[in-house]
Amino acid sequence: MLNILIIFGTRPEVIKLCPLINVLRKHQDKYKVFLCNTEQQRELSAQMLSFWNINPNFSLNVMTKNQNLCSAQVKIMDKLSCCGVDFDAIIVQGDTLSAFCGALWGYYNHIPVFHLEAGLRTHDLQQPFPEEALRQMIARIATLHFAPTKTAKQNLLREGIAAKKIYITGNTVIDAAKSVLQKQISLTDVPLKPQKKNILVTIHRRENHRHLSSIIHGISLIAEKYTDINIIIPIHPNPNVKDIVINNLQKYGNVHIIPPLNYIDVLHLLKNCCLVLTDSGGIQEEACYLGCQLLILREKTERTEIVENKVGQLVGVEGQKIFICASKKIDDSSRNALNKKYLYGKGHAAEKIEKIIAQYFARLPTESGLQ
Repeated sequence: MLNILIIFGTRPEVIKLCPLINVLRKHQDKYKVFLCNTEQQRELSAQMLSFWNINPNFSLNVMTKNQNLCSAQVKIMDKLSCCGVDFDAIIVQGDTLSAFCGALWGYYNHIPVFHLEAGLRTHDLQQPFPEEALRQMIARIATLHFAPTKTAKQNLLREGIAAKKIYITGNTVIDAAKSVLQKQISLTDVPLKPQKKNILVTIHRRENHRHLSSIIHGISLIAEKYTDINIIIPIHPNPNVKDIVINNLQKYGNVHIIPPLNYIDVLHLLKNCCLVLTDSGGIQEEACYLGCQLLILREKTERTEIVENKVGQLVGVEGQKIFICASKKIDDSSRNALNKKYLYGKGHAAEKIEKIIAQYFARLPTESGLQ
């Protein structure tokens, strides 16, 4: 029996790890799965854990109001000790502070680290900040790298990661989306208007905080020109984002600022929108899978496949450019929806990853340990 510790702390991590958690738990003869929630995003991660009916074994409760990255890292590293070290492997996902701390803690304790969504790169340590640095550092100490695409694998190879440690698996976010979209639900709390075009806007990235006024200016121009367009903005709980958005956009009758949505509502909202404006990472992947037009409110994206395949467009953070690009998408009625693009797989990533993990342990000489 292999003891596997899975560490997470944010909603995107929970979404992308739950398919793998469920697959591993189906193999009770092989794995005993332990879950650690750092609670980096306490409310948002709890929301998704409740949806998947998953209860962590360890909850670290590390966050306090206006906490900086340094103090949060110290708390996570310190509190991870409550998990003990009797694990055969640690699994982390993506590029969050929780993922980095989990990987580093595993490395310090000589526990193999398996990294989901490995190899994403912008090659700019400031965009996104601090995620680009965190995922590059995880790559230096991970034992296995589960890359979602060929591009991600090539990024890792260029950094000197051995090819035998890298596996192209697709992204487990597609597994999660596929599972959720099979459920028939009604969006009672989402102001969708089927008789109108709907646009989804999400803004939360740390490096975009200083560009919020410019981004909001672009959205206000869209709201003023297209009064028949329904603009939906699930507001991020960060007060640095929330207050500015509300103060500047609530005056428009066709702009609906609503509380954060659960994952089910986000996916079904994406299905019913003609356009998405976002600085999120996961929503880029989900919009691609669902065939939704996408404008990326960033200067660079680590999901370069989306731009290269013309599924999404990088528009940056300048208000006038955002307005011009959105207008082109809205006015071109022939492009209200795109064909689905399976750049990140068709929903079988978790099964592939489990098989690779099983093969990894099967190859290890039992007498020599897990080095």
